[in-house]
Amino acid sequence: MAEETVAQGPLKFQDLEGNLKECREPDKKLELVIHFMETTLSQQGTPHFKDFWEAKKRCLELFREHINPIARVHLWARYSELSREARKLKELFDEESAFAVEQIEMALHAIEDEVAKIPELIAASTPFQFRVHAKNLHHNEPLYKELQTELDFLNAYASKITALRKELIKTDMRIRSKNQFFGRLSALGDAVFPKRKELIGKALQGS
Repeated sequence: MAEETVAQGPLKFQDLEGNLKECREPDKKLELVIHFMETTLSQQGTPHFKDFWEAKKRCLELFREHINPIARVHLWARYSELSREARKLKELFDEESAFAVEQIEMALHAIEDEVAKIPELIAASTPFQFRVHAKNLHHNEPLYKELQTELDFLNAYASKITALRKELIKTDMRIRSKNQFFGRLSALGDAVFPKRKELIGKALQGS
């Protein structure tokens, strides 16, 4: 029966604590906690390190209790192996996270730099040319060319901002770093999206 309980395993640390209250034998409690530690490392995506460290501390408390010597040796070996695995995974995650932060920082900095220079980029670009001559635009064609030229730039950066936001959402990194990036993306959005909406409105009014 105890085997089945361990096999199911809780998914959250608070659930684990509830299960431990129903278990009286220290070695069975350790079985539950160590199995829980295993599940936190085998989750898809990023391991649940916070729950793992909480369970690790709980393990040390339980090892101080009276436990069958043979069970203690076996459980301690599993505990030690999981601790080593967690350290390796944490180091790997930190390296991957640092690389992801570096790549997003480079992409974000490039967009920030270009958005700040949009007026210069527009001035140096080739004016927009309509592929088909429309009689109803002829009376105000210079205005439409000017609006469309700027809209082309704003649309391009709007797409880049949206794509980078999606990439940031699915990228694992420290919450503080992610929030900082979201803040910078929000500032970029404020510089692009309202202006784009305004130009679209002007184009519709003039048509």
